[in-house]
Amino acid sequence: MLGFLMSSLICIGDLKGLFGLLMVNMQMLRAKLKIFDVSYGHGTANTALVYHHQKLLALSEGDKPYAIKILEDGDLQTLGMLDYDKRLGHNFTAHPKVDPFTGEAILK
Repeated sequence: MLGFLMSSLICIGDLKGLFGLLMVNMQMLRAKLKIFDVSYGHGTANTALVYHHQKLLALSEGDKPYAIKILEDGDLQTLGMLDYDKRLGHNFTAHPKVDPFTGEAILK
C-alpha cells in the first residue's frame, strides 16, 4: 500500500513523495506562524531569465520575479524581489511573452 501511495504522489522538482508533501506543508506552516515572511519571496527563481524594462529578471513559476545584476567577474547579485510597488499581487509566470510592438509583458 505504501509503495502505491509513494508512486502516485506528484513529483515537482526535488519535492518527491511523502518528503515533498512534508516540505510543502512545513513551508505553509512557517508562513502561517509568521516564521517565514513570504512577502520577501519564497522561490528559487531558477527557471528562466528575461530582460524587460532595463531589468534582468530571474523567474520561477511559484513566485514573483527577482531583479538580478551580473557582476564584472560573472557572478550574479540579487537586487531584490520585484513587485512593481506592490501592484503585482500574484505570482509571475516563468515564461512571459512580450508584445514586440508595445513592449508590454504578458505575465499570466
